[in-house]
Amino acid sequence: MNRRGFTLIELLVVISILGILVNIAIPSVTALRKRADAARVVTDFNTIRGAAFDRYADTGTYPASAGWGQVPRAMAPSLPDGFDFRHGSVTYRWQALSLTGLFGRPDPTSLLIVQVQSPDPEMITAILRVFAGDLAFGAGGSATFILAID
Repeated sequence: MNRRGFTLIELLVVISILGILVNIAIPSVTALRKRADAARVVTDFNTIRGAAFDRYADTGTYPASAGWGQVPRAMAPSLPDGFDFRHGSVTYRWQALSLTGLFGRPDPTSLLIVQVQSPDPEMITAILRVFAGDLAFGAGGSATFILAID
């Protein structure tokens, strides 16, 4: 007897095995993509830090605070061309807060912060896991990274 092709049972077994493999692979790929996006956000954070310190080295002042997703005008020349204060669902905000007079500090002191927010709390958790610095905290849809107290 000369058989050509596959039986219905053989096809169903192959399709079932493929379905199981896909169900195993998709969550792994999704988690890998989230970690890659988180690494990109941390890289952007370091770019922002470098631009802030570059501005300070040039002028003796830090860029003024800006709103969510807004590149501070004074920081823009120190950032790569086309740099945006967002990546995917994550939006950034730069803040330079004055601590002068607080806690008995008579000298000019600044608290430098980069905040990130996302509608995806898992993304914030991934960003905090990827970030290797000590001064970061967050929950839910936002995280705060303290650059320096200068």
